[in-house]
Amino acid sequence: MKRTFSIIMLLTALGLLGCDHSTNTQVPPAGSELAIVNPRNDSVIEGMTSVSVDASAIDKVVKVEFYVNGQLSGVRSTPPWEFDWNTSSLPSNTFHIIQAKAYGLSSGYSVSQAVTVRIK
Repeated sequence: MKRTFSIIMLLTALGLLGCDHSTNTQVPPAGSELAIVNPRNDSVIEGMTSVSVDASAIDKVVKVEFYVNGQLSGVRSTPPWEFDWNTSSLPSNTFHIIQAKAYGLSSGYSVSQAVTVRIK
């Protein structure tokens, strides 16, 4: 019960409950050069899901790391900048946060805005 309450409070704080997010209108934060293009924020997903980013604004990308709920879940050192996430073992109706970090040859790194998805 306490865990469920904590999750509801977190989602409420994030503004995810009771909102109609039928389109992804989020703008990456100022200075962000990396954007998750799939899946879109507030998507409902299942099974094998391709997570991909647009890193075209970063000069000479050498590596992209993909994080799910803060845990490193995939790494690519060559394009395309995506990884396949198998959600089959995750419980239905659970929320997960995806983020990416891209490293440029001479520009350090850039972090994407977080995307929240729900497992069908």
